[in-house]
Amino acid sequence: MVTKLLLFDDIQPFESVFFECVSRALPNLKTLDMMNELEQQEKIETTTNNLEFTHLTTLILVDIHLDYAEQLLCRSHLPSLIELAIDSTILLKIIAQDQQQA
Repeated sequence: MVTKLLLFDDIQPFESVFFECVSRALPNLKTLDMMNELEQQEKIETTTNNLEFTHLTTLILVDIHLDYAEQLLCRSHLPSLIELAIDSTILLKIIAQDQQQA
């Protein structure tokens, strides 16, 4: 059973559908550590929480593009999340965008 996953790529972005596959294939995932500074090419613009990581407790988003933080923090259901490591600049951008939409 996979409970920890490290994702790194500096050649291709992780597209939205990739995270859908991860959430379905790894339902017991507890730690997701991700590094990818490339912008997603196939963005899914939705306001619904189409991803669910029920058991994810730790999310580490280091050296990432804003797209990944938006998808994982704004359009995902993370009921067990207790630890978040993220660049403050990225987090502040997400907060500012959320305030503009409100």
